[in-house]
Order: sequence, then C-alpha cells, then structure tokens
Amino acid sequence: RSADWQRDILSRSLPERIQLANEMREQSRLSNANKSQNIMDVTDEVVLSVLQEHECDVLIHGHTHRPAIHRLDQTKTRYVLGDWNRCGWLARIEDRGVSLECFPI
Repeated sequence: RSADWQRDILSRSLPERIQLANEMREQSRLSNANKSQNIMDVTDEVVLSVLQEHECDVLIHGHTHRPAIHRLDQTKTRYVLGDWNRCGWLARIEDRGVSLECFPI
C-alpha cells in the first residue's frame, strides 16, 4: 500500500477503520465466491519449481482460505495457513515435523 493510503486510513477513527475493514472483507468474500478454486491456488508444478530453484524441501505460506498440507513428492511439502476469520493460524515447527494449528483470536 502507498504511504498516502496508509496515512489516510490511519487518520480515521478506530470505528471507521473497523467498518472499512469489514466492508473490504465482504467485498473480497463476494469476489472470491465467484472464482474457481483452481485459479485461487498455486499449482503443484509452480511450487516444485520454486522449491527446486531455491534448493528447499518445505514451503510455508498463507493464506488461500483452505489450510492444508500438500505432499508434493517424496521430499517436498507445502503447508498452507488458513485465513484469520474464525481463528488465527500458525505453523508449529518441531523436531518431529511441522503441524498447522488454529488458535482463538
């Protein structure tokens, strides 16, 4: 976002900003409701290409409104965090692996 846009938004009262955020979320929801799920997600081929280019086995990203763990091949995995409508999302990285967790907000 531009500095002017940020300055304009931050100059508004908190209730105005909350109302604007709610309106923008609703516009996004309506817009996305009419789109195919296929065009709203990245393809496995693109993810594999990026992982190979950067010599990585794991990609963690958010959010496509569909949290999931995608096993792309024997060694590569994509973790997708969910949106923050009903809960917040995190990827917990531990010795035994990565898990996706939803927490109250």
